[in-house]
Amino acid sequence: MSPTPADPAVDAGRASQRRRVRVLTLLFVVLVSAATWTLSRDVALMARLAAALPSLRRDDVAGIAALRAAEPPLGAILPSSPAMSRVQRLTSSSRSGCLLVTLGTCSGCTRFDPRPWKEAADRHNLLLVGVADVGPKAAREQEREMRGLLPVVPDPQAAVSSGLHSIYAGRVYYFDGSWRLLWRTEFGQELAPPRELVRSLERRLEQLR
Repeated sequence: MSPTPADPAVDAGRASQRRRVRVLTLLFVVLVSAATWTLSRDVALMARLAAALPSLRRDDVAGIAALRAAEPPLGAILPSSPAMSRVQRLTSSSRSGCLLVTLGTCSGCTRFDPRPWKEAADRHNLLLVGVADVGPKAAREQEREMRGLLPVVPDPQAAVSSGLHSIYAGRVYYFDGSWRLLWRTEFGQELAPPRELVRSLERRLEQLR
C-alpha cells in the first residue's frame, strides 16, 4: 500500500500546535523560576512555608485546624507580660482600644504596610502599636523602618507573639478598651491586600457598636 500524501493544512496545524506547546512550556518555566526567586528573597515567607509544610504534608486540614486551635479565642484577655503592660501604658484612657501588630524579629521580613492601618486607627480613635521579638535597640530600628507611624515595643522573650500564637509577622489584632481580643487577621491572610483587611476590621467595629 502506498503512503497517503501529506496534507499541508494538517501539517501546518500540527506545527502550530507544537509552537504553542513550546511557548506555554517556556512561560511555565519562567513563572516557576520567578516564583522560586521571589520566595528565596522573602525570608519570612520561606520560614513560614518550611514550618508549615511538615504538618500540611501529613494532613492539610488537620494541620491548619491545629494552628487555629492553638490561638486564644476571641474575647480572651492575654496574660500580663512586661511588653503587654507597656502596650497598655501607651494606650491612653481616651483611646477606644488598640491595634497591635506582631513584627517578629525583622520588620523587613514582613509585608506589613503601616499606612492603611494607621489611617484606620486614627478614624476609630485606636492606638496602632507594634510588638517585636527583639531588644530595645532593634525595636527603635524597626520604628524607623516603619517611618515613625507606630511605636514598637521590644519583647525579647516573645511573650506577646507566643501568647497570641501569631504564626507570622505582620499579623494585626484589635483589643478593646477592656483589653479583650475582639478581631484579628486570620491565618492564611498574610498576603491579602491590606485595605481589604482594614475593611474587614471596620465591619467588625461597626458590629461592636
